[in-house]
Amino acid sequence: MRTAVTIAAIVIILTALKLASVIIVPVLIAATFAIAFQPLTEVLARRGVPTVVAAIITVLVVLLAIGGVGTLAAVAVTNLVQDAPRY
Repeated sequence: MRTAVTIAAIVIILTALKLASVIIVPVLIAATFAIAFQPLTEVLARRGVPTVVAAIITVLVVLLAIGGVGTLAAVAVTNLVQDAPRY
């Protein structure tokens, strides 16, 4: 009986985690970005930039970096599609 209750509890917990993954995954990704780019915000704040402005600058730098990587990927895929008939 105890084994059945333990298995049922594990199934319920795993089901709850699966359903909550829609919320948990973006929060974990955001936390990872926040931790990864905290040093940039701290460097700017130490140089006299107000903390809010430093955070905004950090967010803009991250967005520009993501946009740059996305643009490079789009150009690479476009070139691949255009060159594919040659192969």
